[in-house]
Amino acid sequence: MTGAGTASASVKPDTQRFSLSVRLLEDMHSGSGSTVHELDAVQQRDRYGNPVVRDRHLRGLLREEGYALVKMGAATMRDVNRLFGQPGNDTRSSVLISSLRLSPGVWHELRQIASTARRSLDRGPLEDTLRLQEHVAAHTEFAAEMELLDPELTPLLERCMRRVSAIGANRTRGDGTILAKFQALPEKAAPTACGVTGEPEAGTCRLRLLIRAEEPICMANTATPDNVIPTECYVRGQAVQGAFVSWALRRGQPVAAAQLLATEDAPEFSNSYPLPILDPVGAQAAMQSLDVRPVPLDTMTSKPPPQSDSGWPWWAESASEKTQDETAAKPKRPGDHEFLFRSNTAESYTRYIPLIRPYMRNDAGHSQRTGDEQQLYTVEEIAEHTLFLAEIIFTDPAQARSFELAFAAVIEGKSWLTLGRGGGLARILKAEWLSSQQPSTRDRSERPPKGLRVILDSDLIMRGPLLGFRDKLDLELLADASGFDPEQAAKLKEERATFDTVEIHGFNPVSAGPRQPAIALRRGSVLEVTGPEAALRALAAALSARPVLGERSKEGFGRIRVESSDARASQEDKPADPIVSLNERALHRAEADRRLIEPNGPSRKQWTDFAKQALGASSVDELNALIGTRLDHAEKLGGVAWQKVDLVAMKEAIADIAAATQDMADGPDDDNDRVAALHLREARLYVVALAMMSRPEKDDMNGDGGHG
Repeated sequence: MTGAGTASASVKPDTQRFSLSVRLLEDMHSGSGSTVHELDAVQQRDRYGNPVVRDRHLRGLLREEGYALVKMGAATMRDVNRLFGQPGNDTRSSVLISSLRLSPGVWHELRQIASTARRSLDRGPLEDTLRLQEHVAAHTEFAAEMELLDPELTPLLERCMRRVSAIGANRTRGDGTILAKFQALPEKAAPTACGVTGEPEAGTCRLRLLIRAEEPICMANTATPDNVIPTECYVRGQAVQGAFVSWALRRGQPVAAAQLLATEDAPEFSNSYPLPILDPVGAQAAMQSLDVRPVPLDTMTSKPPPQSDSGWPWWAESASEKTQDETAAKPKRPGDHEFLFRSNTAESYTRYIPLIRPYMRNDAGHSQRTGDEQQLYTVEEIAEHTLFLAEIIFTDPAQARSFELAFAAVIEGKSWLTLGRGGGLARILKAEWLSSQQPSTRDRSERPPKGLRVILDSDLIMRGPLLGFRDKLDLELLADASGFDPEQAAKLKEERATFDTVEIHGFNPVSAGPRQPAIALRRGSVLEVTGPEAALRALAAALSARPVLGERSKEGFGRIRVESSDARASQEDKPADPIVSLNERALHRAEADRRLIEPNGPSRKQWTDFAKQALGASSVDELNALIGTRLDHAEKLGGVAWQKVDLVAMKEAIADIAAATQDMADGPDDDNDRVAALHLREARLYVVALAMMSRPEKDDMNGDGGHG
């Protein structure tokens, strides 16, 4: 392992970034805690299916080596706690670590290794202990980055890295041995101009941010963690505000942090809602027109009819025999994790659910803790590389420019933000000032409205006359919050109100305990009102004059939008799930192409060997070459069985897979590499799935015909 380069002696940098490249010398298993079919231990994977070593595991290894240095007298506990943080204390970690991931397009292989326990005397295999474990093959290369906030701790971090000789499970048995290269990245020049597109306008100005989660993020949605810690499906405005405050405090900028927490002149942070796209280039190009919102609660969907238990086939049942429950099923409300998205006003809304994955953890403790019981629990997390759209609202351009200057490094993407439980890493990809010519989401009253729909874009916290939390969305609430004339409100009629409540939890840093939960009207709640045109226009004007309603508006609460009732028909959302995973698309294509294989084709062993070779292909060219060898073999007497397979059509299908996502390759080089890796993965999965679907249940008794 090579050490990190030292910083310049004349200029002391505020932070130091390091790159870590790891090459496996032995097979490695970094478990996910789950089992699949015959596998008893499945390798941890990212959202693309590639193996990954989580940042928490790497941090734990470095921390253990730090404690070992303390025992040897080569380091002090104070420095170790400064570097890695101290659990249950105010001491924050000075190093930010990303997960060890495969570089885009890098070859990797997953192996299944069987093991069993042995008897104590004759060392024979012990019954009922056979288990199958998934390993990442040796010679696979991973890469990660680190950001050290205190350069004085660089020697200690280097010593800890030199002592890490293995990663993953079973390290004492020789698994996961690594060859690591740890070096400092060259210091980037101090930014002279902030990386923000456009200029803030006079008066109230809005800065829109495109944020990408570099690591999975858990926005804990509970005040009492249990075996399963649920997560919010988005990032609340208070969490975005806290991320900027934490960034400023860690870098010794208390004045900038205090400006974000001021009671009067502090900027307002909106909720960061996830986007259904993974291509950052397309999102950056449409920053001005992107629109994401919670699904209104009055967007109902019909439930599937109950299954008949009459015993007769469906075609033998009479229509008059349908039960009353089947004909009058209640519609279903949208789920808590559903959103609507469109890239511009000319498109229809797309309905989607962000990817949330469970992560099973084993908090077995470290050498400084006592206790024999292992703490097993599961954490729900928003998947890595999810894009979020956020806004920061400033009262004047001077305040906006002061924010740009103080947070230039993080706005330009040179530094990470930390979000959620455990400090998941996130990066700002683009920041852009919104122009005043953008279509408003509040007032659409150019033509005479037949009615108005008031929709909550975020949770609304508001108290009643007796200081209790309001739990009903009605005209009285809107009049109290916006100052609407009660006489005009009496002329309006509430046609329909669809609302729900939710508990808002938080942490009180003063008392070092949980904040008293607040009751809020849930985002997506809808109130539809009708009445005279003058009264409707007056209500729309009153609500447009108030940017937010209720309490804690600087934390993203109380956002509303006002729409005409007749605009609902033009905003019908598309069917759910617009994102089809690569696995699903490849399996559907393989299922449809089973017609390419005629009966009495290759044997089971021939198909199995073909699938194994396809699974080990490191490029699309290798896949095509593999199919080419079967084409050549089909011309020989021993390869007659391969004449039953349309191998040429299989190669054309692989070309179609690459062309289907070619439009994603218009971004930077690193994005092109990632898209190429996705092309390979889908093509490889298609070939393997087609082979496994086509192989017979058992081989002919006359032999398997060789591997072909």
